[in-house]
Amino acid sequence: MKKVIRCLLIAILTMCLRGVSDASLLEPDGYRRVKIAECMNSPPAQFLLMVFANSFKELAPVSPAWQTLPSESLEDRKALFDGLVIGAYDMIFTGDVEYTKKLDEMGMLRGVYPVFRERLILVGPDDFAPSPMGLGAGDIMKKIFTDQRLFFSPIKNKWIVESESAMWSGLGVKNPADNRQYVETGRDDVDALYLVGDEGGFMLVGEASFAQYVDSARTSAPIVKLADTEYYRTSYVCLISTFGFRKERTAAADKYVAWLKSDDGRKVIEDFNIGGITPFVSPDSK
Repeated sequence: MKKVIRCLLIAILTMCLRGVSDASLLEPDGYRRVKIAECMNSPPAQFLLMVFANSFKELAPVSPAWQTLPSESLEDRKALFDGLVIGAYDMIFTGDVEYTKKLDEMGMLRGVYPVFRERLILVGPDDFAPSPMGLGAGDIMKKIFTDQRLFFSPIKNKWIVESESAMWSGLGVKNPADNRQYVETGRDDVDALYLVGDEGGFMLVGEASFAQYVDSARTSAPIVKLADTEYYRTSYVCLISTFGFRKERTAAADKYVAWLKSDDGRKVIEDFNIGGITPFVSPDSK
């Protein structure tokens, strides 16, 4: 029995010594990997993570792994303004330009690169047929307001809220809530789409979110895309300043960005299809 215990102790000590020799390759959690955080950009972030999972296996000595942070709660947003939290990541994926500026001000940013753009679209009941009338998004929204039709706003999405506000202002509508059927859902955009479908209303939403809704289990989507708008959101990959012991991960992260900027990476982005919809274009596309 003593001999067995002694062998176990020797084995454990050997493993510990090996761990010390490999310390430059390991994170505190014991993994060697590229870590990605997502800030205020779901579901486009989910697409990027799928790309990381499927397209980068030959670019790094280990398959990439990631940790994402939910983007909706105040606590999560505060966490991604904390230097210690930010420093745990190699990349942060975001559609919030102000956030990239904040990272730069904090000295945490060693590079920021646009990855793709997503268009804001207007969706509504499938029995609403604007095409024969030649109506664009603005015309439909004006009709929604005048006719006091049901309109939903996912107030948790900053990009949608700001774009929607600009559109209402452009239509001469100072307060869209003057439409008694205007509803601030308090939900994120994908969750709000289920409410829109159930109630037969209208909503402005990112095309990626709509694609995710169409591709969901409730495939007989009762709402359809009615019109494009002129509003886009660009999604960025922010490379985070790192330390020497993370140099291998840093090199892998740089390879990922180079791939995203390459012709092959751009093709994957523009060919990406979900729910029969290709919601993304390259950042420099017109």
